[in-house]
Parts: sequence; C-alpha cells; structure tokens
Amino acid sequence: MKDGVGGCLRRCSRPGGGAVTAACQAITVARPLPSSARVCALPPGGRCGFLIIRLLIVRKFPFTGAVLLTRNGSAVSSLVIDIEAHTFHSPDLESVVAEAADFLIQTPEYPLSVSGNFVGVGIYAIYYSGSSGYYKKISALNRVRCRQPIYIGKAVPAGWRTARKSAVNDSYALCNRLREHTRSIEQGKGIRVVDFKCRFMILLGVETDLISAVEARLIRDYMPLWNTLIDGFGNHDPGKGRYNQARSEWDVLHPGRSWAKRLTGISSSRAEIIRKIFARR
Repeated sequence: MKDGVGGCLRRCSRPGGGAVTAACQAITVARPLPSSARVCALPPGGRCGFLIIRLLIVRKFPFTGAVLLTRNGSAVSSLVIDIEAHTFHSPDLESVVAEAADFLIQTPEYPLSVSGNFVGVGIYAIYYSGSSGYYKKISALNRVRCRQPIYIGKAVPAGWRTARKSAVNDSYALCNRLREHTRSIEQGKGIRVVDFKCRFMILLGVETDLISAVEARLIRDYMPLWNTLIDGFGNHDPGKGRYNQARSEWDVLHPGRSWAKRLTGISSSRAEIIRKIFARR
C-alpha cells in the first residue's frame, strides 16, 4: 500500500469472502495529511456510493473520511474528519467514576432481603457465600467479608430512558429492585436467599447521571458471573404476547420464576451452562 495522498492498493478481507485487491486512485483530501497516514478504501462493488475510510496516524490519532467512488474506483471527492477535534477527554470524570465505585465497595453489607423501605436510586452489588457447587470459588472469596460480587446492577428513576426523570428524591427504585432480586432467588432452584448479601450506593440530584458509568466501571473491574457469563438474572417478565422468547441461562440453571415458565423459545442446555461456569478460571 502507498502512504499519503495518491493511489493506494491493499488486500482486504470481506465478511464471508476471501481476500480481494482494492485500488483507490486520485484521492483528493480537504487538507494535507501527515506522510505517515495510510489511506484505504473497500472496493466499490461496481456501484457508486460513499465508503468510509480510516486513516491511521503513527501518533495514533485516528481520522475518518468519506470518499465518493465512481464505477471504476476513482475518487471524485473526499471529506476528512479529525476525530481528535471531536473527542471529549476528561480525567476528572474518570476520577469521579473511580471514586464512586470505590465508595460503593466500602458501604455496609446487608442481607439481600432488606427489610423496610428507603428512598433513592443508584447502584448495588450482590454477593453469594452459600454452598452451591456452581459458585464455590465466589463463595470462598466472600466467607469473611464481601469481596467478589456475583451480580452488579442499577436502579434508575422513572423516565430514565426518555430523559424525563421523575423526582429521584422520592423514588423507591433501588429498594424495589433489591426486593425483586430477592423474589427471583427465592423462586430459583438450588440457591437460598439467606446466602446472599448486598451493598448499595444511593445517588441523588445531578449525581444520578453517574449511574450507568459507575455500573459499567464496576462490572469491568469485578466481572460478576451473573453479568458476564450467565445472563438473565436481571430480566423482567416480558409480558403478554412476548412469551415466544427462550428462557435465559439463569432461568435454565435456577428454574422457578413463574413468568419464565411461560417462555417457549429454545434455550441453552443446562449441561453447556454448567460447563461454562467450571471453565472460567
């Protein structure tokens, strides 16, 4: 492949196909590019159209451009966008998210079946310390104190997805979500709610905007089994007309939730799910 502006030739792989050779001629750019830039284009497939190219700079500053290709593959116009000029960086945000994640891990532990009501939305971590053979490694880590979550989740205010958040200071979303998980475990086969504890962090006001970021950070840090390997613990009843779905892996492993019994889709095998659990180191 030639570097910089001008013709370029590369071999590229298409999904489901073999390597093909693509030529891109007379690429015109809106401004000079560094000599280290590599310009690539996928073949036009015999039709005109805009194709996205990526320019990789040695300094690792990515650019993206759209090139209009004619039938013979010649470029008639192009637009180069400096992605760095559009990318927001905030070391302060990373620090705040890390601070919030550390705060959650330091909060008091409670039995999952928390009694009474409390107000707030936020993030929670659930820990297992029982005798199930599936979760032996996790349980051993949590015998003395809660160290390894089996699940991390969030409870958001009503209207979260449409940006019409209700009064979070009056919301019982976090308490209700923990109760919902308690019912799931009570109904699930092979586990007992007395073997589960939780931690939670309440976020109010503008801090509620951190909920998703902190949840994602904690999941990356701890890789909880019911988040990353066994799906479905946090699922809700899909409702009438949607029971043609498959049961989740969690519901195959721990059957019992009344609404999950109505699901008619083809589910993963129990043996395969168990194999995945023991294969994880």
